[in-house]
Amino acid sequence: MRVEMSSILPPDFGTQLQSILTSVSEGLILFLISAGVFLLGYLLATLLSRLVQTLVSLIGIDTSYARLREAGATAPEFPPSRFAGYITFWSIILASIMVSLRIMGMDLAPSITARLQDVVPRVLTSALVLLLGIPIAAGAGRIIGTLLSSTGVRLGRLRSQAIVTVLVVFMVLMALEQLGLAAQLVMAVGIAAVGAAGLALALAFGLGCRDLARDLVVVMTDTGFRFSTVAHLEYPAGPVATDFATLREGIATVPPGSLFHHIIRMVVRHPRAHDLPPNDFARWVGVALQDPETAERLAFAGTQPLLPMEELRASLLRILDDVIGRKHPDIGTPHAAAFHFVTARSVKAPLGVETELPEQVPEVWRHVDSAAAFYHLIEARVLGPVEDDLVLWLERSGGHKLAGVAESLTMGGMPLLRLHREIGSRWRRALIPARLVRRTEESESVRRQEAREVVARFAGRLRKTPQDAKG
Repeated sequence: MRVEMSSILPPDFGTQLQSILTSVSEGLILFLISAGVFLLGYLLATLLSRLVQTLVSLIGIDTSYARLREAGATAPEFPPSRFAGYITFWSIILASIMVSLRIMGMDLAPSITARLQDVVPRVLTSALVLLLGIPIAAGAGRIIGTLLSSTGVRLGRLRSQAIVTVLVVFMVLMALEQLGLAAQLVMAVGIAAVGAAGLALALAFGLGCRDLARDLVVVMTDTGFRFSTVAHLEYPAGPVATDFATLREGIATVPPGSLFHHIIRMVVRHPRAHDLPPNDFARWVGVALQDPETAERLAFAGTQPLLPMEELRASLLRILDDVIGRKHPDIGTPHAAAFHFVTARSVKAPLGVETELPEQVPEVWRHVDSAAAFYHLIEARVLGPVEDDLVLWLERSGGHKLAGVAESLTMGGMPLLRLHREIGSRWRRALIPARLVRRTEESESVRRQEAREVVARFAGRLRKTPQDAKG
């Protein structure tokens, strides 16, 4: 049986074969042309990248980079000239690839341009948020730390860094939201993290720092300072000491108020003394136990009135442990000469003197008696309450110079009347520059009236006779 070729091959087979060969040849030609364009682009990219690298090196940027590397400073791995060459090389390579694909009929430029128009603004916005947000977060962290320090809350380095880190993380979340990277998920995670941290801090602060929370509420709701005088009601604390061992046991067990009474309150009991006498422990050891060396050590341990009571207790116990270890423990005194521990409770009485600003404190200080000065400068600082601490209130209200003067003089351990007088004098001198500035801002008539009043007071003093002065 004979099979004719016309029945197997389609009638237009020759035309189709010619069309296929034409398409293949055209495609091969386009591929060779695009390959040639890419090869030309590669050569051009290599030459231009080397040229740019040479030009950047001639400018001298690489020399500064080498000096930084030799000095041990943090610097990129590649020198600036090589980095510029890489940017030039890959930019030309990408352009060559785009041209080659376009020659082959795959024009990606419109789609890439449309995509870049959508992405580039988001990237720029995100970068702007990061560039501006991170410095703002760092500055806000410092401002928060300063505000907390002004209210008496001292932050350590770790806590300050934690605040800055939280603010920076918030800025990063905002930047990611601009990029559209799971915006709802990122914001939900951020809100949940901030809420959890806030709840944890609130619970920790409310449960573990109730006294501090109360003090902060008092300070935030009441900006003025009220002066009060005090009377001390003394009563037995319980322990009785007849030797070093029982003295140590009593010091270790009595409440802080008893230690404060026997050591720090000596200032109130001897306000007019030229030099403060030894504290009760030192005086009893020197007189009853006849040990002047230990008495001197105990007296020296209580010379700083603002020392926390537990630190003072530990210092006294170390001295007594050393004495008990070196001397006979049976050295004692009869019960009639025993040391009876006493404590005291302070009863406040308002003076009717109140200030709203730190600058007003030196003006009303002369109306504050010595007992009130001791209470607000020493007792409230050591035993509380914090709302009666004058130095702390001055710090929180912006009177840092006045607070520094008061604290430095109080730490000197001088007698009470001298301390009261010296603080008032130093405060008035500290406010002289501010008064001068305020006087220059007043009108001429006001300054003249004040000058006439000063001259009148001075003339009245000159007219007084010695008999009038004595009277």
